[in-house]
Amino acid sequence: LPDEIEANQKLMNSLLNGEQDTARLNKRYLHKNGSFVWADVSVALRRSIDGQPLHFITTVVDITERTRIEIELANALKYIQAIFEKSPIGIATLKANGQIITINHSLAQIVGGNVEEIVNLNIHEIASWRTSGMLAAAEEVLSTGIEKTREFHYISSFGKECWVSCRF
Repeated sequence: LPDEIEANQKLMNSLLNGEQDTARLNKRYLHKNGSFVWADVSVALRRSIDGQPLHFITTVVDITERTRIEIELANALKYIQAIFEKSPIGIATLKANGQIITINHSLAQIVGGNVEEIVNLNIHEIASWRTSGMLAAAEEVLSTGIEKTREFHYISSFGKECWVSCRF
């Protein structure tokens, strides 16, 4: 395709100039029906004994379906991320060991902190989780695998009084 010509030419020149022996790239081709076909292209330059270029050895593997699925997955992830970030409901994700992986701005506001200072904390080390019973509820859900919703009243580590309903 026209917008890829320059990049393809640089790649071929780097092979011909001896800067690299092989190259691999994902490339779009325009099908006669107007759709794009995606390919995984591997190219090697075969040289003569004295180092002169003889010919290219190229393999092309159709990855159209894989690329379509990757694009759909990326779009779904963006959609989920937008919901997470814009939700008025406080949301956090944690590892089984208690480390907070993600937290949205709504939850940070509820507890009186900010996302940057809360991410990577461990709930086992947060006093308000222990004293409120949230830690025990989270551990119970992890051990039984049964979801649970409970209400808690506590003072957060940031000094804010919180009345929350948590679903673990």
